[in-house]
Amino acid sequence: MKLFRLVFILLLIHFSLPAQAETKKAASETSASTSNLEVIRSLSETIQSLSETIRVLSESARSSAKTETLPLASDKKGLTFQGEFDEDFMPLRLDFNLPKFKTGKMGYQIDVQDMAFHFQADSHNPHHLALSNGYFKVGYFNFNLSLLGLKTTLDKLDVTSSSQLQGNSVHYSLHTQLGRLFVPKAILGEKDLDLSFESQVDIRNLEATALLALQNIGRELGRQVQGGATSDEEIETRLTTKLKEVMPLLLANSPEINIPTWKLSTPAGEFQGNASVKVDGSQSGSIKFDDESELGNGLLEVLQVQAEVSIGKELLNEMLLLEMEDEEEVAAQVHAWVEQKFLVEADENSYSAVISLQDGKLIINGMVEDLRQPSLEDEVKQAVDLLLGLQIPAAEYYAAKGTFPTLAEIEGKTSDEYVASVVSNPEQFYFQATLKEELEGVEPEIAGKTLRLTFDHEGNSWVCGPGEPDGIDRQYLPENCQ
Repeated sequence: MKLFRLVFILLLIHFSLPAQAETKKAASETSASTSNLEVIRSLSETIQSLSETIRVLSESARSSAKTETLPLASDKKGLTFQGEFDEDFMPLRLDFNLPKFKTGKMGYQIDVQDMAFHFQADSHNPHHLALSNGYFKVGYFNFNLSLLGLKTTLDKLDVTSSSQLQGNSVHYSLHTQLGRLFVPKAILGEKDLDLSFESQVDIRNLEATALLALQNIGRELGRQVQGGATSDEEIETRLTTKLKEVMPLLLANSPEINIPTWKLSTPAGEFQGNASVKVDGSQSGSIKFDDESELGNGLLEVLQVQAEVSIGKELLNEMLLLEMEDEEEVAAQVHAWVEQKFLVEADENSYSAVISLQDGKLIINGMVEDLRQPSLEDEVKQAVDLLLGLQIPAAEYYAAKGTFPTLAEIEGKTSDEYVASVVSNPEQFYFQATLKEELEGVEPEIAGKTLRLTFDHEGNSWVCGPGEPDGIDRQYLPENCQ
C-alpha cells in the first residue's frame, strides 16, 4: 500500500501544479541556465506540494470514521480517486482511475492509458477476519527519453486478487497477465528486456483463527510504528514469535498452493510449467518451530511438492550469463546439469524437468536426494555403530591370537561422514572415535567429542561410553552405548 500511496501523491501533485507550467517551453529551449532554474523551481514546488498533501492526508485519515468516504482528488483530466480508511489509517476501500494521461517535459514523454486500481477489504464474517479483493490494470504505458531515443513500453498489465472464507479455512487467488514489457538495453545493460508473462496462483485452506492472530499483531505493530514506540528489531522479534506460535494452527487444515500455469515468454524462448505444494496438517503439531536444528527436517516431513518445468536453451544461457558472465562457464554448468539428469532435452530447443518432494526426498527426473539433515542423535549413532561394528572381528582376533588388534589388523574403518578418526589402543583394550568439528557439519554440542568402546578380556564383554579426553556427555549417547 505504501507504493500505491506514493504513486497517487505524485500524480496528485502533478495535477495540482499550475496549468501554465505545461506551456512554458521557450525558456528550456533557449537557455541551459534557464532550464536549470526551471528544474530547481519545479522541484521546490513539488516538495512543498508533497509536504502539504501528506499533512492533509494524515489529518483527514485520523479524523475520518470507519465508514466515511475520504475524497482525496478531483476528477481533473479524468483522474478520480476515492478511499475509505479506518482509525488506524488502514484502507477499507480504494478506487483509482486514470483513463488517460500524457505529458512531455525536459526531454521526456509519458503516456498512460486505462490505469485503474481497486481494493476492497471486508471483515463482516464470523471470524472478523479482514478479507480483501482487488485488481490493478494498465492498458498502456510509455516512457520515452526523447533526447536519448530510449523508449520503455508496457502493454496490458492485469493483476487480480481475491479471497474468501469457507468455514474456518481461507482461500486466496492471484492472477497475473502481462501482454508485453520492453526496456531497452541502454537502460539495463547487455540486452533489451522484452517479455510477456502469465500466471495463476491459488492458496487454499489457511486456518482463519491463525490468520486473524497475525492480522491483529500486524495492526498493533502498525499503531506503534505510527506513534514511534517501537524499533525494526522489536517488530521483527514480535512477528517471528507470533508466527512460531500460530504456525501449527495455520497449517492444521492442510493448506496447499496450486500453480496450474505460469509462462514467461521472451525472444530467446519460454520458461513455463506448473506446480503444487501441499502440507500434511495432521503432522504439523509435531514440528518443533522453536528448534532451528529440527525445524527443517520437520517441515520436509510434512511437505509434498510436484512440479513440471521447461525452459528454452537460449533463454537458460542468457539467464546464467547474468550470474557467471562467461560463456564457457555457462556451457560447462549446463552440460553438468544434463549429465547429472537435473535437465533433460525435451527437444532441440528446450530442456525440461519433472520434480517432486515427498518424505523429505527430492526427486528430479528420477534422481533421488534426501534433503533431511541428520540430527544430533544421527551423528552420535553413526560413531557408535562404527565402534560396535569392530566388536566381532576384534573378539575373534583376541580369541585366536591372545592380543587386542590394531585397526589395520582387522581392516577396521578409521573415519566416516561425522567421525574424524578411530584409533585402537591394544595395551588398554579399547577403540576410540573422535567426532568431526562444527565447521565440518557436526552439531556444536558434540563436535570434537570422543566415544570409547572397551573390551573386558577377563569377562569377555564390552563397555561403551564417553572417551578421554573430551568425552561426550552421556545424555547424547543412545541406549546401546550407556
